[in-house]
Amino acid sequence: MAKRSKWIKDISDLSRAKTGQGATIAWPSPDGCLPTFPELNDLEKHSSYEANEQLVPFLEAIRKAESRLWIIDKNFLQKKKPSGQNGIDTICEAVAVSNVEDIKIIAMPGGSKRATAEDEVKRLKNARKDHKAVAESLPIAICTNLVNKRMSSLIHDRFAIVDNVLWHFGSDVGGRDAALNAVSLGWNAGDTNAGDFFTKLWIRLGCEPIRR
Repeated sequence: MAKRSKWIKDISDLSRAKTGQGATIAWPSPDGCLPTFPELNDLEKHSSYEANEQLVPFLEAIRKAESRLWIIDKNFLQKKKPSGQNGIDTICEAVAVSNVEDIKIIAMPGGSKRATAEDEVKRLKNARKDHKAVAESLPIAICTNLVNKRMSSLIHDRFAIVDNVLWHFGSDVGGRDAALNAVSLGWNAGDTNAGDFFTKLWIRLGCEPIRR
């Protein structure tokens, strides 16, 4: 018998792929998130998301996280117009109340007029310190080494790993884009090799070790 290829060749193979169970898709909206496509009329009413609660399940997952929050999003540090929020604004309050032990973010630099990675690390640490009765160290590193055009061109979609669950974002991590976008969630980070890929990318980019 010929050895079976690891590549998915037809739609029937998708059911055999070890991608976890209970995965689903949701649509970020100003009211939280939707289990279906929004009505076109409702979509036309909203020109921007001004609050950082548009994807409630993702933020709730961060609040309940115990082990890790790993993010790959090239534009995570760049602010969206007209809200002026970046990805740190989206996750900051959730991180503050979370017991997550390890945060790593891979992104491009936010720009010369925006906060640096070091500033954003301090912001997350201060948010945790302000919320907790006892100051706790928050192991976190933001790597902005996706500056090489060849390397940055290899990464298109946005991903997050919360504990051992993989999230895949059609827009940005957190769903801040006002245009129609969706997020799939519930994939097993181990079965999809998401954690292994993140670790190898972190090493290849020469990212700094976790700061404690």
